[in-house]
Amino acid sequence: MTRWRTPNTTTPTTNRVADERAAQFTRQALEHLRADRFPQAAEFARQAVELDPESGEAHGALGIALAQMGRTAEATDALKRSVELLPGDAKARYNLAAHLFRVGDREAALQQVRAALEIQPTHRAALELLRQLERTTGSQPSEATPAPPPVFPT
Repeated sequence: MTRWRTPNTTTPTTNRVADERAAQFTRQALEHLRADRFPQAAEFARQAVELDPESGEAHGALGIALAQMGRTAEATDALKRSVELLPGDAKARYNLAAHLFRVGDREAALQQVRAALEIQPTHRAALELLRQLERTTGSQPSEATPAPPPVFPT
């Protein structure tokens, strides 16, 4: 009996082209983030995520853009996904921590900022956020609190 196999329509060349396009979209998203053009950044980051769903950097850029647009729940999901994909990346953990601090989830923010500092003990923004968290932990705010700006992936 002959077994028919479905041809693999994704070749290494196709994957490489998609990865390159995803990286290009991520770079464009980061450029828009730096220029405070958050809707455009979100659109480019979404395109990058569609092409490469395993890109932690693209998910991180998407999360930052969504957070800046006030889309808190979506931002949280994207930033958490970034950390899942890049567990050893201090910037990804710091960005999630800063977002969680901003929305008032101090305990989760503290956990993430400590993880960031385990990875990179000299991360300045994470050290500052840790100091802020240590000053405010124990008293839950009645509303969200401004946090340090996110550190964009490079």
